[in-house]
Amino acid sequence: MSKTEKDVARELASAFSEDELVPTTQTTEWSMSFKSQNGEDEFGTLKRIFGIRESARGLFEAATGGNGNEKQKILTLHSSSLLAFLCFNDVANHPITIDGIVYDEVMFEVKNDVIDASLGKPSNIDVLLMGDNRKKLLFLE
Repeated sequence: MSKTEKDVARELASAFSEDELVPTTQTTEWSMSFKSQNGEDEFGTLKRIFGIRESARGLFEAATGGNGNEKQKILTLHSSSLLAFLCFNDVANHPITIDGIVYDEVMFEVKNDVIDASLGKPSNIDVLLMGDNRKKLLFLE
Protein backbone atom coordinates (compact mmCIF):
# COMPACT_ATOMS: atom_id res chain seq x y z
CA MET A 1 0.00 0.00 0.00
CA SER A 2 1.43 3.39 -0.92
CA LYS A 3 1.59 6.11 1.68
CA THR A 4 -0.04 9.48 1.23
CA GLU A 5 1.64 12.80 1.97
CA LYS A 6 -0.42 12.87 5.16
CA ASP A 7 0.88 9.42 6.24
CA VAL A 8 4.50 10.43 5.60
CA ALA A 9 4.14 13.72 7.47
CA ARG A 10 2.62 11.99 10.50
CA GLU A 11 5.33 9.31 10.50
CA LEU A 12 8.06 11.95 10.32
CA ALA A 13 6.45 14.00 13.08
CA SER A 14 6.49 10.97 15.38
CA ALA A 15 10.32 10.96 15.23
CA PHE A 16 10.56 14.42 16.85
CA SER A 17 9.51 15.81 20.21
CA GLU A 18 6.45 18.04 20.39
CA ASP A 19 8.53 21.09 21.33
CA GLU A 20 10.42 20.85 17.99
CA LEU A 21 7.27 21.04 15.84
CA VAL A 22 4.46 23.51 15.22
CA PRO A 23 1.41 23.30 12.95
CA THR A 24 1.90 25.04 9.61
CA THR A 25 -0.37 27.75 8.35
CA GLN A 26 -1.79 25.36 5.76
CA THR A 27 -5.44 24.37 6.01
CA THR A 28 -4.62 20.70 6.64
CA GLU A 29 -4.58 19.62 10.28
CA TRP A 30 -1.68 17.20 9.76
CA SER A 31 0.90 19.56 8.24
CA MET A 32 3.75 20.31 10.67
CA SER A 33 6.91 22.42 10.53
CA PHE A 34 10.10 22.53 12.55
CA LYS A 35 9.95 25.23 15.19
CA SER A 36 12.51 28.03 15.11
CA GLN A 37 13.87 29.15 18.47
CA ASN A 38 15.19 32.47 19.74
CA GLY A 39 14.89 34.27 16.43
CA GLU A 40 16.99 31.78 14.46
CA ASP A 41 16.53 31.74 10.69
CA GLU A 42 15.46 28.68 8.71
CA PHE A 43 19.05 27.51 8.22
CA GLY A 44 19.74 27.92 11.94
CA THR A 45 16.73 25.75 12.75
CA LEU A 46 17.89 22.95 10.44
CA LYS A 47 21.46 23.30 11.68
CA ARG A 48 20.29 22.88 15.29
CA ILE A 49 17.97 19.95 14.62
CA PHE A 50 20.07 18.01 12.09
CA GLY A 51 23.61 19.05 13.00
CA ILE A 52 24.29 20.61 9.62
CA ARG A 53 27.65 22.35 9.21
CA GLU A 54 27.73 26.15 9.00
CA SER A 55 29.68 25.76 5.75
CA ALA A 56 26.46 24.47 4.13
CA ARG A 57 24.74 27.87 4.45
CA GLY A 58 25.58 28.79 0.84
CA LEU A 59 24.08 25.53 -0.41
CA PHE A 60 21.00 26.20 1.72
CA GLU A 61 20.61 29.63 0.12
CA ALA A 62 20.87 28.01 -3.32
CA ALA A 63 18.37 25.26 -2.39
CA THR A 64 15.83 27.82 -1.22
CA GLY A 65 16.54 30.48 -3.82
CA GLY A 66 14.64 29.08 -6.79
CA ASN A 67 11.37 30.31 -8.24
CA GLY A 68 9.22 28.20 -5.91
CA ASN A 69 9.56 30.40 -2.80
CA GLU A 70 11.07 27.39 -1.02
CA LYS A 71 12.57 29.30 1.92
CA GLN A 72 9.06 29.79 3.32
CA LYS A 73 8.32 26.05 2.98
CA ILE A 74 11.62 24.34 3.78
CA LEU A 75 10.86 23.80 7.47
CA THR A 76 7.70 21.84 6.56
CA LEU A 77 8.14 18.13 7.23
CA HIS A 78 6.91 17.15 3.78
CA SER A 79 8.97 19.72 1.85
CA SER A 80 10.72 18.25 -1.20
CA SER A 81 13.37 20.97 -0.89
CA LEU A 82 14.06 19.89 2.69
CA LEU A 83 14.48 16.29 1.59
CA ALA A 84 16.86 17.24 -1.23
CA PHE A 85 18.91 19.52 1.00
CA LEU A 86 19.21 17.02 3.86
CA CYS A 87 20.16 14.18 1.50
CA PHE A 88 22.75 15.97 -0.60
CA ASN A 89 24.16 19.04 1.19
CA ASP A 90 27.21 17.16 2.47
CA VAL A 91 28.31 15.18 -0.60
CA ALA A 92 31.66 17.02 -0.63
CA ASN A 93 32.46 15.31 2.69
CA HIS A 94 30.45 12.14 2.07
CA PRO A 95 30.47 11.37 -1.68
CA ILE A 96 27.70 9.27 -3.18
CA THR A 97 28.44 6.44 -5.63
CA ILE A 98 25.79 5.58 -8.21
CA ASP A 99 26.50 3.04 -10.96
CA GLY A 100 30.21 3.24 -10.19
CA ILE A 101 30.38 7.04 -10.52
CA VAL A 102 31.45 8.98 -7.44
CA TYR A 103 29.55 12.25 -7.04
CA ASP A 104 31.32 14.71 -4.76
CA GLU A 105 29.82 18.08 -5.68
CA VAL A 106 26.26 19.37 -5.56
CA MET A 107 24.28 22.35 -6.78
CA PHE A 108 20.66 23.13 -5.97
CA GLU A 109 17.97 24.86 -8.05
CA VAL A 110 20.06 24.95 -11.21
CA LYS A 111 18.49 26.96 -14.02
CA ASN A 112 18.06 24.80 -17.09
CA ASP A 113 16.92 26.00 -20.51
CA VAL A 114 14.98 22.99 -21.77
CA ILE A 115 13.54 24.96 -24.67
CA ASP A 116 14.35 28.30 -26.26
CA ALA A 117 14.69 30.74 -23.33
CA SER A 118 12.80 33.43 -25.26
CA LEU A 119 9.66 31.27 -24.98
CA GLY A 120 9.51 31.39 -21.20
CA LYS A 121 11.37 30.95 -17.96
CA PRO A 122 13.98 28.23 -17.61
CA SER A 123 13.16 25.34 -15.35
CA ASN A 124 14.92 24.85 -12.02
CA ILE A 125 16.46 21.41 -11.54
CA ASP A 126 16.21 20.54 -7.84
CA VAL A 127 19.59 18.82 -7.52
CA LEU A 128 22.64 18.54 -9.75
CA LEU A 129 25.23 16.01 -8.59
CA MET A 130 28.67 16.27 -10.21
CA GLY A 131 31.54 13.83 -10.31
CA ASP A 132 34.80 13.08 -12.12
CA ASN A 133 35.84 16.77 -12.06
CA ARG A 134 32.41 17.84 -13.34
CA LYS A 135 32.58 15.51 -16.34
CA LYS A 136 29.73 13.37 -14.97
CA LEU A 137 26.41 15.07 -14.19
CA LEU A 138 23.26 13.65 -12.61
CA PHE A 139 20.14 15.81 -12.61
CA LEU A 140 17.55 14.95 -9.94
CA GLU A 141 14.06 16.36 -9.89
